[in-house]
Amino acid sequence: MSWSLDPSVDPLADGPPPRHAVESDDEDDLNALASDSGSNTESGDVSVIIKGVNLPQNLPLIIVSNMAGAYWSRGAKFVGEQLAGVFVDTVQVGLVLPLGRLHGSKDVPPALVLSSEALARLPYSGMHPFAKKVIEDLKPSRVTLLDTYPTLTYLHIDPTTAPGLEPPIRYITTDVKNPLLHSLKLFKPPNLISSTTAAFLTQLSLTSIPSTLLLLPSKRLPTRPPKSVEHSSLDRLTDLVRQGAEENWSEHDIQGVTDLMLKLSKVQPSDVKGGTEWKTPSVKYVSSEAHLMSARGPRDVGEGAMYV
Repeated sequence: MSWSLDPSVDPLADGPPPRHAVESDDEDDLNALASDSGSNTESGDVSVIIKGVNLPQNLPLIIVSNMAGAYWSRGAKFVGEQLAGVFVDTVQVGLVLPLGRLHGSKDVPPALVLSSEALARLPYSGMHPFAKKVIEDLKPSRVTLLDTYPTLTYLHIDPTTAPGLEPPIRYITTDVKNPLLHSLKLFKPPNLISSTTAAFLTQLSLTSIPSTLLLLPSKRLPTRPPKSVEHSSLDRLTDLVRQGAEENWSEHDIQGVTDLMLKLSKVQPSDVKGGTEWKTPSVKYVSSEAHLMSARGPRDVGEGAMYV
């Protein structure tokens, strides 16, 4: 399995949307604030910092993005309170959470969860710096990602998944012999992913970190990224959860995806404090359940984060 970066990519361009895209190839102890976690990564005019507790490294990392990520996170009541935020140009774009409930500052979760772009969207110029900072700082032992693919524009090569049939969950992986994936359909070229998820896959392809992307079928078409980082908004989170509720994803389906993500992450359900049961989330405004965090630190109120 490999991914290729579209040669026409110009991630800093502000003109017509560039195609920074990935395609699949079937060949193949938490302490208080630490200064290291607040260091900057610069790329052109893009600054990326991670603010919060001193995050443990070498743990499995589950990255859930956009609509799929917001919807999954709202139904995953076993995901704990926010540990850190990933800020791009002072705007929080990512939330780092523990898989399972923690019961003290020295309690280490079996894996970390990154909710990506649940509060704000990234421009093309911010996608690679964001992904690079997360992977370099967290140094995950393995990565499992969750996102969507548009069924309306997916080019079907396999007649067994042609239009009119129930669209399947698809995947891209570096672990082509993993038997856990045999029941799923590969995300095949010439179909492309053009999103922050593609930036993560590109970054991971430069490492030896085992990684798998699971793609839920979606009837929504992808929208063009903004020209600059959007302001963080709880309205966006609410809208994403509502959009997820409008998809044809059953509770049984998402529970199956949850179980698969844990297996791919090599996490035993018994290690997750609070269980691993996923429940369909209610669609409601979340401001009464959320607290905002600023780039100054996790105890400050300002533009940016939420505790899930």
